[in-house]
Amino acid sequence: MNLKQLMMAPRESDKGLPMEDARRKFELPYDQDVHAELNVVQWEQSPGSEVYTFSHPEGSHDDRFWSICLACYAATVGGEPPARLVPAFKR
Repeated sequence: MNLKQLMMAPRESDKGLPMEDARRKFELPYDQDVHAELNVVQWEQSPGSEVYTFSHPEGSHDDRFWSICLACYAATVGGEPPARLVPAFKR
């Protein structure tokens, strides 16, 4: 959701412009492979809960999708990673 919001939200400097003219907070240079990978990810919400399951069709990749999503999340939310994600040698 964080990536989607950034791709839809106009930059602060462009807030007064019409939506079709405003630059977005997150924009990617056109790369057909990256765009295809961003659109291949599928999700499904578990009935009666807030749990989502993400997948991609067999033979496709989603590694760039997740790296872009995690980078956007880290850039906007930031902060220290949870202790379980910090390597043991980095204390």
